Amino acid sequence: MFGDLYFYITQPTHMRKLITLSSLLLTQIICFAQQPNFIFIVADDLNDYIGVLGGHPQVETPNIDSLAAKGVTFLNAYCNSPGCAPSRTSMLSGRDAGYTQVYNNEDYENVFRNNFTAAENNEEVYTLPQILKDSAGYFTYAIDKVFHSPAENDFDKFSPTCERDKSWNKMVNINPEEADVAEMNTYKFGGTFDFGMIPDSMEQYMEDYMASDSAAAFIHDYANGTINTCDKPFFLALGLHKPHSDKLIPAHYFPEYYLQNIEDAGAQTIYNNPVGAYPYNGLVMPPQPDPMFNDFYQLPEGGLAQSCANMGEVYNQIMDYVNGLAELPIIDPALTEAERKAIVEETVRANYVASYIAAVQFMDAMVGKVMTALNEHPEIAENTIIIFTSDNGFSLGEKRHWTKWTLWETDVRVPLIVVYPEHTENQISKRVVSLLDIYPTVCDMADVNHPIKADGSKYLDGNSFITLLDNPDGFSANVAVSTYRKNAGFGSCYPHYSVRSERFHYIRYQYNNAAGTGACDDMSINIDEELYDIGIDRQTDPYEWKNLAYDPDYLPMKTYLSQFIPGGTLYNTEPYTVNIYYNELPCLLDGTLPIQMRTVLINTASLQVGADEISNYTFKWTNNLTDEIHYGIDYSFDLSAIPHEIFESASQVFFYLQVIENASGNTIAFKLKQFYLHPEAEPTVAFHTMVIDHTVTITDVETTGLYNTVTWNFGDGYTTNDANPGPHTYNTAGTFYITAELEYGNKCSTFSTAPAIIDSIIFKSGIQEAELQLFPNPASTQINIYSNVLDVATSIAILNALGETVYNSNVSANNNSMVIPVNQFNSGMYVLKIHYQGYTKNKVFEIIR
Repeated sequence: MFGDLYFYITQPTHMRKLITLSSLLLTQIICFAQQPNFIFIVADDLNDYIGVLGGHPQVETPNIDSLAAKGVTFLNAYCNSPGCAPSRTSMLSGRDAGYTQVYNNEDYENVFRNNFTAAENNEEVYTLPQILKDSAGYFTYAIDKVFHSPAENDFDKFSPTCERDKSWNKMVNINPEEADVAEMNTYKFGGTFDFGMIPDSMEQYMEDYMASDSAAAFIHDYANGTINTCDKPFFLALGLHKPHSDKLIPAHYFPEYYLQNIEDAGAQTIYNNPVGAYPYNGLVMPPQPDPMFNDFYQLPEGGLAQSCANMGEVYNQIMDYVNGLAELPIIDPALTEAERKAIVEETVRANYVASYIAAVQFMDAMVGKVMTALNEHPEIAENTIIIFTSDNGFSLGEKRHWTKWTLWETDVRVPLIVVYPEHTENQISKRVVSLLDIYPTVCDMADVNHPIKADGSKYLDGNSFITLLDNPDGFSANVAVSTYRKNAGFGSCYPHYSVRSERFHYIRYQYNNAAGTGACDDMSINIDEELYDIGIDRQTDPYEWKNLAYDPDYLPMKTYLSQFIPGGTLYNTEPYTVNIYYNELPCLLDGTLPIQMRTVLINTASLQVGADEISNYTFKWTNNLTDEIHYGIDYSFDLSAIPHEIFESASQVFFYLQVIENASGNTIAFKLKQFYLHPEAEPTVAFHTMVIDHTVTITDVETTGLYNTVTWNFGDGYTTNDANPGPHTYNTAGTFYITAELEYGNKCSTFSTAPAIIDSIIFKSGIQEAELQLFPNPASTQINIYSNVLDVATSIAILNALGETVYNSNVSANNNSMVIPVNQFNSGMYVLKIHYQGYTKNKVFEIIR
């Protein structure tokens, strides 16, 4: 009975005219069960800049991190489209962009259901809150931006609360006063940018502040029984607008490194300088290749990838702003105009990053208000599932790009944290999930059947990850597909796709003809591709700087991942997991040992395919160095079968395992496994340390051979994967051993260690906290020094990178400031040492010629 009834009540609105006695009976049965409440929080344009994901070392998100401590954080969660409207439409309808036909904001009809029409062959649509309300007996409540257009948030406002159609029983839109918005806009940096520091007193007038207050008030009212929720459990959806632009944020949320007036750029460097210096002396900027933006310039010139990156206006806005300054800050008279402009440009970029961090930290505080309200009612908290996510990511200068609307990792990767009371806590899952997977997962947690189409076929495109909430490391080969199509011009004729597996990221662009034209010509189709080996632990190419799409060794992987896009045999399917196990091998193979491999096939229910079913599949092995094809579960490969000249020229042997379902002929699982060759190529690393006072600089780094990653450990708890780390300052005395460890070959490592001897650091009350400013930094002809206790210093010295004293003098300060000419010194890093009685204060600076 329930199966037929469920089919009836999930039909389109025009088919649900009557409420039968059976449906009322079902509602009563559901309400009598102990169902969990839901709090669903979706941020806007939030990337991995939260503490638990480690996207930025200086961001502080204690409230979101506290959610992570109570639940499961998904390290590899991806949106369905890198923009607000397409992502939210897909996530809440449970269908991908191929069905919704919403690829960008311009495609979206503000009335949600106008996006689903017979003309588009997508008339059938059931939203997640609709299913919870109509089929699971939930009171659904939306606050602010949940669907893309808050004003048309799929809400029937004319019916009684408990009889409302569409998605929501109750909905609130927050509309700040126009006068408050206008006043906030007066604080925009430079008068033009979409960010700025507003007075703390204005926080109470911000949209998210009022929205989070509304959510907290609902929780209190629900607990006190003073709000009508139709005697049902609740699904509360809160849309937080930040860190989306405009990023006009109260002052106390900003990191300390923010420059209100660009005229001060000459006196204060607000970005970490030099790059990699630790402890940080400024804002850490997003990683960049050398030279800066080289990853952008390595893309096909004028191609679609560059065109997508150029969708944001910030790059040109920064350039126009700096070029439009009536006068550049002095910084150093000896610097060229180009050098001064570069410093000012990076300062503005740092301000942009600082404003994004401020917006994230403000948004985190709003999450905290809601969680505080929930925790004040433990009887509700113990039965409430919390889901925190974002609609898409956001770039902050990566690939010369400051917005979303691309398919790179920065734009499609999103936070996803699920708190499921009495289930796994404080766990990280590396398994790939999509925002499409939230819908079926919530259905499973609410114990309601997944909706089906009118013809009885599967409706949802996503896959439930409920099993990962109890076993975050459970088997799953799920991939996430993200889709984007430009709304006009070059690149607007066809959708473009991103396919993310646990290790690889494949991107395919399809366009009709040359750049700059918008005419669609199906006879002139061009394909551009990118493939990045990001690494299961994000250890290989996390910033997507090395495109492997045209490397023949990776062609089978690219071919496999391409099958998940529309038209491929794996489109909207969940693959099986196949694991390869092998015998113990040396770090690098010399061609004498056989590689013995065996496989285990895991189905989508995380169960091993048994002997009684294994014959339903064909296991096909190939490799990159020979034409050999092997069939079978087990495979012993003799390296001596590789022709000598091929073996000598290769650094790795790649094996490709394709699992084919015999009945359909389709690939249902794939695995790439590589082994490293040539013991003579074992890498080495050597370096020197230069210690000046309590700061060590790594010099003369030399590596040989091939390796995958390098990890520097400074012996005081700080580690970095930078190839050439910046200066490191210790805060205690002692002998520290600095280690550079290379990971290479077949799960091996080698390392080199050098000591850094830090002499006793003497602290004198009142002096060690003294203010010390040095500018400009970098300098060319002179440095200006200011210290509020300079008049009690005994002497001042400057040491070069070799620790040699190149300047030494008794202090002759005028009003606690002095000027030292440095035009006689070579380019390089220097240390200013101001000596007091029993204490020395230091400042690292750079001279550029």
